[in-house]
Amino acid sequence: MKKKIMIFIIILLIFLSGIALFHKYSNTDKSTNNNFNRYSIYTLEKYYDNSNEVLNLDKDLYNEYIFWDNILSINYTLFDDENSINGKFYISDIDKTLHITNTNEDIDYKISNIKFKSLVKKNFEYYDGIYIYALSEDGKIYKVILKTNNIKETKLEDMLIKFKAINFVSLEFNSDIFAYPLSILALSEDGNIYDILSKIRFSQDITLLGNFMYVLKDGRMINIYGKILANEVKEYKAKYILKNYDEEENEFAIITEDNELLFFTNANQSVVAEYNKKIKTFDFNANKIYESSKLTITFDDNSKIEFNAACTTMYCPVKLN
Repeated sequence: MKKKIMIFIIILLIFLSGIALFHKYSNTDKSTNNNFNRYSIYTLEKYYDNSNEVLNLDKDLYNEYIFWDNILSINYTLFDDENSINGKFYISDIDKTLHITNTNEDIDYKISNIKFKSLVKKNFEYYDGIYIYALSEDGKIYKVILKTNNIKETKLEDMLIKFKAINFVSLEFNSDIFAYPLSILALSEDGNIYDILSKIRFSQDITLLGNFMYVLKDGRMINIYGKILANEVKEYKAKYILKNYDEEENEFAIITEDNELLFFTNANQSVVAEYNKKIKTFDFNANKIYESSKLTITFDDNSKIEFNAACTTMYCPVKLN
């Protein structure tokens, strides 16, 4: 008898779970979050490779932008609540190890026993800490992170780059940003300059959108790890790219040249979601950069979705002030 009751309870739980899932995926109001049953989800698999796109080596094309002289120290100021500390990161002259100092308290702390060659810091002030990049003598690149006024809590993160780096460069991709620019470029032993995460070769025809995507001159999109946004038969080309302010899981809305609606998020760079209807028209009346405005999209069957969106000057459907 107990066994039959247990089986009945299990069946009942499965039934109730099915009802809950059906409700979640069949609800179709004006929020994009309630239309998951209308998405096709594609896993990004193909890497973008432009390493042989230009025959001349970058070390010759951009020689003046390469840090041929190693940077051995970088000063910093960290604001932690109401307190602040000053100091510097430096590579020891004696054993090439990486150190950090706190001049307020006359402290010197060795971060790692790894032997380093050069340092670099982005020309951007991060609000949650200090970030620099360190090149080791064996060609690896590490991110150095300080987030508190206790310098002994400094962290070292191996960036796991796919090439042997020779030194840093002062070049930047074109940028039209929603957030801080993530890209760090370095000269490889093959003589070319690559982004350390995606291994995309530097090109003045590539635009970096914040910390989530590269857009090529022909509109193709690459995630920050170098994979092409594509479905099973083609590579997508962006016409408009907007920030979705209503939902974190659908962080960016992309309207393609073929009038597809894509959703892409920085939190899950491995997939892209394609809405299973073609866009007929859309209405978006923002007139300022980052200004949130209602985006209304009408599909070819006259169904609609709406959400609050914003964009910057590039890949925006309206002219912004």
